[in-house]
Amino acid sequence: MAFNGKWKLISTDNYDEFMKICKFPDDVIAKGRDAVTETTIEQTGDKFVVKAVTNGKEVVNSFTLGQETSLTGTLGTSAKCIAVLEGGKLIYKVDKLTHTQEVKGDELIENVTAGNVTMIRKHKRVA
Repeated sequence: MAFNGKWKLISTDNYDEFMKICKFPDDVIAKGRDAVTETTIEQTGDKFVVKAVTNGKEVVNSFTLGQETSLTGTLGTSAKCIAVLEGGKLIYKVDKLTHTQEVKGDELIENVTAGNVTMIRKHKRVA
């Protein structure tokens, strides 16, 4: 269960471009630019619990691979999706957005793509 653990965000590439293409207002973009995020992932077989704490605000999502679920983002927005595990990558497809997560050594790499813009977020395992 490579995803299990606590992860701290250490870098983000293409944040502003990604948020703009997703039509977030400038004040929301500015607030999130330097956000401090820690994510805890618990995987038991096909079941996941993902807890993200961003600037003190906690969001918890639970889902089972291959089953439709509603996920809530740190901004409070919800969307239905189906999460799958392919080639060691956790993949979520929501509307026009694709979100992948994979573990490489002690890093969790997230690629979130909307249109032709991909935001890349890297997290370091802290526990």
